[in-house]
Amino acid sequence: MGSPLLDRTPCVARALPLVLALIACRAPTLEPSVEPELDERAPEGAPAQPWLFIEREDPGARATQVGVPGGVPTGPDEDGDGIPNDLDLCPHHTEDYDGFEDGDGCPEPDNDQDGVLDIDDKCPSEPETFNGRDDEDGCPE
Repeated sequence: MGSPLLDRTPCVARALPLVLALIACRAPTLEPSVEPELDERAPEGAPAQPWLFIEREDPGARATQVGVPGGVPTGPDEDGDGIPNDLDLCPHHTEDYDGFEDGDGCPEPDNDQDGVLDIDDKCPSEPETFNGRDDEDGCPE
């Protein structure tokens, strides 16, 4: 049972709000379509409004740029992460787009909050157990 706003093959989400589209699809590449009735990827009966077609070519890739169809208001984005300031919880810090809480606009340097920064953490979504065995790798043993 799916959402009327989301079809995962390919992932299709309404352009507004942009943050929800990014969260729903968690994808690195965005391809906008302003006329869904002319695009075979649009859901059947889609209203004539802007849509974002977000295709996952590499699920492990990180988003580096966000695009929206022309004419879709997004407001100012001080940090340039693609999340408008009014929706961005950290408007002065760029979102890290690592697949963890990517819609909030804040970078999360330690996703599992185990004290091992994700950049050095071999298991960034599983907290280290700190049992004296390989405690610096960030993985539970």
